[in-house]
Amino acid sequence: MLYSDVQRIMIIAECLAELEENKRLREVRTCKVCMDSEVNTVFLPCGHLVCCDTCSPALRNCAVCRALIRGTVRVFLG
Repeated sequence: MLYSDVQRIMIIAECLAELEENKRLREVRTCKVCMDSEVNTVFLPCGHLVCCDTCSPALRNCAVCRALIRGTVRVFLG
């Protein structure tokens, strides 16, 4: 099957868009404190998910909204 130059450019553009989306999703799921582990701890009562279970005990206030952390819930993302 032969592709025209326009079709090749469209395929490349789609691949680049998918790569950018993949990168964005990885960044969203990365701990905002250590920038290494995957996020897995929800802060209560605000509900923000920005931190891993290793970093969360060191925080007293949410890194996003600065609300006092009254509890945490460990989540498992599939």
